[in-house]
Amino acid sequence: MIKKAVDMIWQHIDADRNDPET
Repeated sequence: MIKKAVDMIWQHIDADRNDPET
């Protein structure tokens, strides 16, 4: 439940930042 939300948020941030691994 929470993990899914965190994963979604993380993915959103990753797409917004477009960074490799930072």
